[in-house]
Amino acid sequence: MSALDIVLGKLSAATGTAPRQSAGQYVLRCPAHEDHSPSLSVRGIEGQALVYCHAGCAVEDVLAAVGLTLADLYDERRADYRYDDGRVVRRRYEQGRRIFKQSGTDRPPTLYRLARVADAVADGRRVYLVEGEKDVHALESLGAVATTAPMGGGNFDKVDVSPLKGAEVVAVADRDATGVRWAEVVRSRLVGYAGSLAVVEAAEGKDAADHVVSGHGLADFVPVDEPSAGTPGDQHSELPPSRRVDFWRARPYLAHIRQYAQARMVGPWAVLGNVLVRVACATEPTTMLPKLIGHYGSLNTFIAFVGPSGLGKGTAAAAADDLLQLSDEIDEMPPGSGEGIARMFAHRYKEGAGADATWTLTKDRTRLLLVADEVDSLAALGGRKGATLLPELRKAWSGERLGFAYGDREKAVILPAHSYRLGLTVGVQPERAGALLDDAAGGTPQRFLWLPVGDPDVPECDVDDPGTAELTLPKVGAMTVPAAIGAEIKANRRHQLRTETSNHDMMLRLKVAALLALMDDRGDINAEDWELAGVVKAVSDETQQRIRDALSDAARRTNHGRALADADREIVKADRVAEATGQRIARFLRRKITAQGVSLRDVRHALASRDRPDFESGLDRLVAAGEVEIYDADKGQAVRLKAGS
Repeated sequence: MSALDIVLGKLSAATGTAPRQSAGQYVLRCPAHEDHSPSLSVRGIEGQALVYCHAGCAVEDVLAAVGLTLADLYDERRADYRYDDGRVVRRRYEQGRRIFKQSGTDRPPTLYRLARVADAVADGRRVYLVEGEKDVHALESLGAVATTAPMGGGNFDKVDVSPLKGAEVVAVADRDATGVRWAEVVRSRLVGYAGSLAVVEAAEGKDAADHVVSGHGLADFVPVDEPSAGTPGDQHSELPPSRRVDFWRARPYLAHIRQYAQARMVGPWAVLGNVLVRVACATEPTTMLPKLIGHYGSLNTFIAFVGPSGLGKGTAAAAADDLLQLSDEIDEMPPGSGEGIARMFAHRYKEGAGADATWTLTKDRTRLLLVADEVDSLAALGGRKGATLLPELRKAWSGERLGFAYGDREKAVILPAHSYRLGLTVGVQPERAGALLDDAAGGTPQRFLWLPVGDPDVPECDVDDPGTAELTLPKVGAMTVPAAIGAEIKANRRHQLRTETSNHDMMLRLKVAALLALMDDRGDINAEDWELAGVVKAVSDETQQRIRDALSDAARRTNHGRALADADREIVKADRVAEATGQRIARFLRRKITAQGVSLRDVRHALASRDRPDFESGLDRLVAAGEVEIYDADKGQAVRLKAGS
């Protein structure tokens, strides 16, 4: 006998009413409360029965009222969920506690009903993503294709989501705190990866199973608003570790970079950043981003490598040089003045003399990588009075015209827009980052990718060196993007225009997406490039935010220390003032107090008004020194000199 038959039989006997079948489920009176109108729904799904009271009674209370437990909801008093990869997740109840165990494979977790999901995605059918196998079976009873990760909603960050690439996904979040966190992880892994993603919740009850057994259909789910993220396209939330892993696995050359970095004992994000800026500098300036806002965009790329002194900012750059086998050498120089940037690319020379003399502009190079080993040197150059370095760098990031008009024609080097390729890397110790972050009003730090030098996931054992990577970069002009990405960038721009705010998040992400496409030997930016660039941008945001938090904490500690020092000085000052006041009053009292005695009232009034509040402290000094004594006189207390004083 199935669990459904047992549950229906017990409920019917206890309530004295026969179950009424409607739309694939049964309706009865609830035995856990005084139920005049049937409010209990029961439905059979694969391997178990679902029970839901519309009046709000807990399932445990409904079952207890007829002598059943949660284990009685299962055909075999437990549920064995079998995955296509051989994994078995077993769910059972002991003393009212839900217990999960899994067996069958040690391989990385895969999605439940994997073959059905693959078929649905191939056919362009919708896939429902839920937090547990029971929810999958409930939705299947409505004819849907559904899936989940093994061992509950807290494990979605560990499952392989590659079967959902390009799929139409509807994620049904439980209506609790775990569901909120699960939805955040789902968004972080599937936005831009799946073809589309909608997050919904049950119209009634806690989860998808409650939604189904309460009589609702697939069209009745309630959309869940995304968390507020400020400007459209902002991505400043913390990046789940699983999404970082997915990033490195996404393409062979990314996996190669990570393995190479770990084999050389340097940070993979730092090596990736050095690879990106070198790829940018290996392309001619005629390779440009599409004309989405204003004009064409530039691939000129700036990266800040963040880590304490000695962790290997320079080592990561050397590793990237060894890793890449580029056909052309990239010239590297330290930054100088703003005026000198244009002259690094070209110079003027004079031909002839007198009135017949002409000045000719000669290009020395079209591509250049500036390397500032320490941010302090860049800040010092940019902070000099009248310095133009930072403004010129900001223009260079966008590929704008560089240079200045001088009376001295030899110095008057003007570079037209998009006629040069410039990369910039800066080493940043976290405690020194203020030198760059302080120019936020000018927009300089917003143009940088901020990448960590460390590697919290470095393996304990040695990693095999995969060797160098041969990279073929296509020769393209203006790159292209899908319409959906262009629409997202334009939506962000509309928000900026309406609110008169500005950021460079979208352009920075687009540059990274373009460089990833070029590394894949393509001139067209696709959805996966955009998704991967979003991961890099999220790592950058996290890294920059950690620096800001560290600087804020350091400032608070400094201010706290200063406040304590100021307080100590005030205490010492007050003590010294009190000491001096007490001594002055004591000297005055010695002159006024006699051996015959004088009333305390008369002595107090003899003091200047400013000293009266400290009368007792001065008198206490004399009493403690044994010079005077206080006694009771006819008209109140009096004080006199002690014999021998």
